[in-house]
Amino acid sequence: MIHPFTFVSLAFTILPRTIAVSISFDPTDPASIKDSTKLMVIDIINTYKDGLAIVKTPGVFEPFTDDDYYSWGMTGDIWSEVLEYGYLTGDTQFNDLVTSGMLHQIGEDIKAFMPQNQTKYMTNEHQSAWGLTAVTAAELNIGVPKNQTGDNQISSWRDVAIQVFETQVARWSSDCKGGLNHAIFTYQPMFESHTAATNGNFFLLSARLAQLTGNKTYSEWAEKSFQSSQDAGLVKDFRVFQSLDSIENCTVNDNVYDLLNDHAVYTEASAIMYNITKGADKWKSAVSGFANSTSNFVRGNSVHTFSCQDSYEECSKVIDMPLANGFASRSYARALRAAPGVADKLQNILTLSALKCTEAWLKTDKQGGHLPSDQKSMFKGIAKIANASDALGAAQSLLWKFNTSSSTTASNGNGAPSASPSGNPGKSGAIGHPKASLGLLVGIVSLALCVL
Repeated sequence: MIHPFTFVSLAFTILPRTIAVSISFDPTDPASIKDSTKLMVIDIINTYKDGLAIVKTPGVFEPFTDDDYYSWGMTGDIWSEVLEYGYLTGDTQFNDLVTSGMLHQIGEDIKAFMPQNQTKYMTNEHQSAWGLTAVTAAELNIGVPKNQTGDNQISSWRDVAIQVFETQVARWSSDCKGGLNHAIFTYQPMFESHTAATNGNFFLLSARLAQLTGNKTYSEWAEKSFQSSQDAGLVKDFRVFQSLDSIENCTVNDNVYDLLNDHAVYTEASAIMYNITKGADKWKSAVSGFANSTSNFVRGNSVHTFSCQDSYEECSKVIDMPLANGFASRSYARALRAAPGVADKLQNILTLSALKCTEAWLKTDKQGGHLPSDQKSMFKGIAKIANASDALGAAQSLLWKFNTSSSTTASNGNGAPSASPSGNPGKSGAIGHPKASLGLLVGIVSLALCVL
């Protein structure tokens, strides 16, 4: 049973800004959700703008410290949230800011989100996260920036997403039943590892491109990717394990907690394949299995970002990952839209996440919220945006059910003919990622664990 929030009154400073508001967050009321998400997206955009004034690099958030828990790939995920916010609420004022930043990160040579200044840490997971953001822009019929100059010029976001797919197909490895290595370059850590995050993203990228373009090659790669994950043991009994290592006999460590966002990505991709194949039994079984197994992440009224079979008290001792709840909610909501009826059990986790992440957004402080003091330093930097991003992704996921569009996505990518992918499943491609009533002064707040 979902219990209502108690009334709380809080005060926060929003960088140099302060906004006085009173909101009522009701997960059943689209107007209430839109009012709340507008404040969340403002938190994100203000943090971005303040960082941009310092680092002068469009498209990324300021790396707050040298050892920050900060990921270039996470920024791509956040921009997907902001673009979907514009579509779901009608408030598209931030689209140009986001797409101009995306263009700046697209890369100097291959227009596939491989900027030279990110190659030290960039992984296949990160690149595909940006590629999925390009798919989102194409699905929502968002144009490329006007008056493009320099080496970063592009014609459409769909073509950029296809280019990301092409670069990743060329990296497909036959090791460990097939899949993508986590790292792109041999000098990077985890080059020998296959991770669920990387291979799940590629599965999802392939499925969404199949839906966007109607090209069967992408569907075939989605099938191949999912089968490889199952054969290798990354996906077993609808649990999604984090990684395996090719130099360790391709052994999957099934004692490690599986992560909510990895599970959500595989759920969304399976639901899209269910939709594309008009309810094929294989994908119906996959969607149903993944939807049912979301119970592994729920204890009481709390949604954890890792699977936990222990008591609520024991589960609460493990640190949740920032940003994971918001990103997962986006995927679960899209899965529910692509496979209605089959994926209906996802509604519970969506509602719980929205309520808990909104509450956490309001209650946590700038030093890491309710984390123990010896753990706060882990999230010092990313905490500045994690709270608002988690809350935005989770809260606006509830708006999809109020959208009246008959299609799973908003458009087919500007209606342009689909490019012909060179990838073939048998070989590499051509180119080598209740009700809450709250009165408050809203500001930048920190880490959203969504478990209070």
